[in-house]
Amino acid sequence: MHLTRFHDAACAGCLRPVLGPLIMAPVLQHFSPPGTQVDITCVPGYTPRYGLHTSGVIICTIQGTWSPIQLACEPKTCPSIEPPINGDMYLEDNVYQSTINFTCNKGYNLHGASSVVCQENATWSASSPKCKAVTCGPAPVPDNARIEYHVHRVSGGNVEFGTMGIYKCLPPMALIGNPRAECTSSGKWTEAPVCQFVTCPLPEPIEHGHMSSKSLNNYKDTVRYGCRLPFTIDGNPYVQCLETGQWSSKPSCRAPCTVNIARGRILYNGRKFWIEDLIPNQVYHNDQVYFYCLNAASSCGYTVPSRCTNGKLRIPECFEGKVFLMGDNG
Repeated sequence: MHLTRFHDAACAGCLRPVLGPLIMAPVLQHFSPPGTQVDITCVPGYTPRYGLHTSGVIICTIQGTWSPIQLACEPKTCPSIEPPINGDMYLEDNVYQSTINFTCNKGYNLHGASSVVCQENATWSASSPKCKAVTCGPAPVPDNARIEYHVHRVSGGNVEFGTMGIYKCLPPMALIGNPRAECTSSGKWTEAPVCQFVTCPLPEPIEHGHMSSKSLNNYKDTVRYGCRLPFTIDGNPYVQCLETGQWSSKPSCRAPCTVNIARGRILYNGRKFWIEDLIPNQVYHNDQVYFYCLNAASSCGYTVPSRCTNGKLRIPECFEGKVFLMGDNG
């Protein structure tokens, strides 16, 4: 405190000044004579808000009052701080006594302070923390199985959160369970499947058909079905022994159709036929036949399609003659 005294017995002097909550003076006396100068400053954590009439001094006047305080204080500002990679931060301000809270994304752990405070010297109480990925040890590998990772493994056999792999059983084992392996946010792997022998019952025959073998019934064995002429196979001709111990869906043999008209022409497989020239008189399952029809005035012809469905072929109503539902079930 800088004190300058002017001795005058007629002067009353000044009582201790009221400085306000953000202003302080190093030394304050209960009574100061006129002319006393007192240095004032901001309390810790605050800094002068400089303006046109800022002054860090007050003076006791001969009237026994202190000169007006021309010092305004504002909180100090800490430097900006970046959120951690793979994390976030929550703050309202970066001035004195402000707090920043840090969090990490799922699968990452916080290393460092979870919160920092802006201190009176305008620095943060700690540096920004880091978010490090959760790691898992080597994935459990069941008997008779192997695992293929989607990424290269890191040194030490550990992998980061989110790393995935696929379990595969050694032939002829079947994989029972989830084939996908994943390092979770808890640092543990998802449950591993098991590998075991699986057999299927003898494959069932299909009506009007045949199959390549009846002795294959282990996991992933395949059997090929076929149909006796003139039947057509409907579905996948190959069935496979699944991990459930059941065969995949078997196909069916579908019957051809007879074009049961007395006369007329049809369009079949891109060719025009008189019905008597269609030898043999049959079209295969799922094939389409076009019939020639005339308009109401009998002045213009057009084709109408009809599809053979397992021995049934509908003759269009516009075609000459009756409408029939016909089939040849062989």
